[in-house]
Amino acid sequence: MVNGNEAIIDARQTVFRVQKFADGSVHNVTTSVLQQETWVKTANGWKLRSVGSEREQSTIVDEN
Repeated sequence: MVNGNEAIIDARQTVFRVQKFADGSVHNVTTSVLQQETWVKTANGWKLRSVGSEREQSTIVDEN
């Protein structure tokens, strides 16, 4: 939704990483979240103002 110089969007972030656990084992970990972001148009382009309303969070370990 755009209102003048402000835009509110839903953005999904997904991150994959290889993580070493406390027991020394190494695992593939994928995390994901759907969040609401507020962006403001400035003279230098769009800038992120805030992030909130995080939902649909998930963490998956060693999925093939």
